[in-house]
Amino acid sequence: MRCITVLYPNSPGVRFDFDYYMSTHMALVDRLYGKSIARIDVRRGLATPDGKPPAYIAVVALWIASQEAFEAASRQHGATVAADVQNFSSVPPVLQVDESL
Repeated sequence: MRCITVLYPNSPGVRFDFDYYMSTHMALVDRLYGKSIARIDVRRGLATPDGKPPAYIAVVALWIASQEAFEAASRQHGATVAADVQNFSSVPPVLQVDESL
């Protein structure tokens, strides 16, 4: 199964509005991508094992149900989803395509 991992880097002064992200941005993703996504895991970075600030303020895994449907939705709606990032984050995300083994 493929997964899109979305990483929001952490640094001093970074802004990330989890309330907006969960209530508005994720609703937008759900509406635009629908059943092409099987599951979404959202994690808030708390700390490293030694207690330092986390490298990422948020880590999100989008588990792809249908690669073809996901790619079609991305072509049609990717710019809309990307434009919404400024509403909840002061840093752009880093995206990575993964494959679960």
